[in-house]
Amino acid sequence: MKANHGKMKKMKSPKDKDPINSILSVLVIDRFLKQAEKLKLLLNQGRTVDLGKTRVPISLTKLIKLKLGDTYRFYVYHIERHIWQAQKNLS
Repeated sequence: MKANHGKMKKMKSPKDKDPINSILSVLVIDRFLKQAEKLKLLLNQGRTVDLGKTRVPISLTKLIKLKLGDTYRFYVYHIERHIWQAQKNLS
């Protein structure tokens, strides 16, 4: 997700998911923090399994399974992108 020099790589968002000009409400922040707590719990549970061998299905199709470590990595990058978007929206 990140391009060279620590800058976030630009990616096109679907129009209904584009956060530009949207209001960052307390409810959105509260939901984000609750999801971050859940992620923290999942990451702690992941300490007991092999992240390279454990596979999880993706939401698009059950035919494709990703390594748990790759799934965590994708999700953490996704969260970083949301934080970057929120910071950009606030400035």
